[in-house]
Amino acid sequence: MLAFVAFASPALAEEAPPQVTLGSGQTMEVERLEQALQAAAQDSQVTGFSVAIVNDNAVVYESAFGIADRATKEPVTTQTLFEFASMSKPTFAALVVDLAEEGVIGLDSPLAEYYPHPDLPDDPRAAKITARHVLTHQTGLPNWRSDNEDGKLDIAFEPGTDRRYSGEGFEYLADVLMHLLKTDDRGLDAIFRERIAAPAGSTDSFYVQNAERVARKAKGYDKGEDYNGKIDYTDDGFGAAYSIHSTPGDYAKLMIGLMSGPSLTESERKTLFAAQNVPIAEDDPERAFGLTDLALSSPIYELPIGRFYAHGGNNDGFSGMSVMVPEKGWAFVIVSNENQATKFIFDTTNVIMDLGLDPALLGG
Repeated sequence: MLAFVAFASPALAEEAPPQVTLGSGQTMEVERLEQALQAAAQDSQVTGFSVAIVNDNAVVYESAFGIADRATKEPVTTQTLFEFASMSKPTFAALVVDLAEEGVIGLDSPLAEYYPHPDLPDDPRAAKITARHVLTHQTGLPNWRSDNEDGKLDIAFEPGTDRRYSGEGFEYLADVLMHLLKTDDRGLDAIFRERIAAPAGSTDSFYVQNAERVARKAKGYDKGEDYNGKIDYTDDGFGAAYSIHSTPGDYAKLMIGLMSGPSLTESERKTLFAAQNVPIAEDDPERAFGLTDLALSSPIYELPIGRFYAHGGNNDGFSGMSVMVPEKGWAFVIVSNENQATKFIFDTTNVIMDLGLDPALLGG
């Protein structure tokens, strides 16, 4: 059984408030919060995790717990990098919205007008896919082509008529942007950092990694066993759907930049967070959690505590969750080096947001 030791952010250690405001608006003593988070980690056999909370558009709490590398016993600190997995999508969406307002790309223009999908030359539906379809998972493309038995890319329905979660769509849109901007993967990462990250004060969030950053990253585990990812991030490109690496404190700055900061104009902010009237199936299990619609990339949840925008992330050996409540300037992000840690993410989100949801909603 791991003994969890908290590592507070050096910048916040002396001024850390004794209480933080939860998503419901209620307050909780930091000591009680940390006890609840560590109990959830022990219950789910999570090796290590890190968390940041935003109140009134400022990072008020940042801490780290557990082990980053079991072999060396290196602890997780607030400077430890994690794979944020699909939490790459909301920040990429912000870049797309920013470029759209400048006229680089049209949200409702067929992407094929800029750059036809090279792997779908014979499907006329591919020519109808737009950036808005990508950002609301309405392209008809699969999450990954490797999920299909034949390993080939396909389109399941007419774009814009249904919802199918798709990382492939995000990768296609990133390729379109690189074509339009006449750049490569590293160039697109630099554009993201210049337009979205830097204005928010984010200095440690990158889509394209290098050896130094990979060395700073926590090792991935599955209940104590090594769980190495399939991707060599020292030689990988801009993964719009999966590749941002960061710390919770730095990613929290990105969220502040989207909610209220200089990363976006007010017009862009309105576009990013607007409900898109995406069809949610009556039997969708996430309805039990309050899912009602999608914004551009972020699912929208409506519960008694209010409306919030959430996005989870699962890569090989890593799990996390981010939530934004723009109207309140409230947000949080939690990441762990544990594979598919669904219950841990549910339990900790339940605590930090004060949702009061029944764990039975997870089923099984």
